[in-house]
Amino acid sequence: MSSSPFPADQRIVLIGDPRVRAVPVRECGEPLVDYRGRMRVDARRADPAGHFAHLRAAATP
Repeated sequence: MSSSPFPADQRIVLIGDPRVRAVPVRECGEPLVDYRGRMRVDARRADPAGHFAHLRAAATP
């Protein structure tokens, strides 16, 4: 990696980073919450069922 003025543990990792894509996704059964109306959601990614705006319950305040 390139030199950075920030400690390694505080660097920003983008969602497109291969390290992020390498994390396996496993269903945990935790409920999903429709977050439209609670935070800004980019409707350009909308799907007919509205799944684009759902987050895991534990990830929401």
